Amino acid sequence: MSGVLTGFDSREWTDRNTDGASTIVRFDGCTRQGGFNANATIEVRRTISGWPDDFRGNQTLYCATSDSKSWGDVRSGTYRWRVNKISGASSGNRLYVRYVKTSY
Repeated sequence: MSGVLTGFDSREWTDRNTDGASTIVRFDGCTRQGGFNANATIEVRRTISGWPDDFRGNQTLYCATSDSKSWGDVRSGTYRWRVNKISGASSGNRLYVRYVKTSY
């Protein structure tokens, strides 16, 4: 990811919940503008057509080197994650991440 702001959404993915695998998001090499180390608070949401999304919780990735967080074995559905904070701030920062992986 390069220069994303808070509110940035990942691509959606569909978890059919057939294997018992946890939903895990991993970021490696997080910085913010100016090259400063950064962390990122992200949320995972399940998309529900015609209703508000199902909020699955916020977690902070301390990813100057590498970090991953698990949301557990989520129910069947379509999901995405969103950047809510960058280094604790809801605005004013841009996030750069060298490697991003979502597994489910």
